[in-house]
Amino acid sequence: MSGEGRDDVLARIGRDRLEDLQAGGWVTFSYRDEFDRQTKGVVFRWEGDWLAYRNVCPHHGVPLDAHTGDIFDDTDSVLLCDTHGARFRPEDGRCTMGPCEGDRLKKLGVREVDEGLEIVRAGLSLTPRK
Repeated sequence: MSGEGRDDVLARIGRDRLEDLQAGGWVTFSYRDEFDRQTKGVVFRWEGDWLAYRNVCPHHGVPLDAHTGDIFDDTDSVLLCDTHGARFRPEDGRCTMGPCEGDRLKKLGVREVDEGLEIVRAGLSLTPRK
């Protein structure tokens, strides 16, 4: 995509917020969505890669962590919407069980930079900036 620049960044997350993340750990961030509404996202490390999603269940539009404050199940292997129990695969956000089965969480792009992470709209090049 040509013309990528600083304006493609939805959010920045500093290294200091990422250093302590282990399996099942995650960080929230705020950003403006495609309709210019303030919304939240989540970022976590999965099988060595950084992944980010909009923190909104496709079933009723509530945050995954609305009640428990957590986005993972007890095994730290499945993303869980704690409102109606929808379960999502971390690697692609696809709902595998629950009221929105077959739907997906909205994926965001993650670009690792010296300062930490930049969250960008999915589909943009994730090549690190020089």
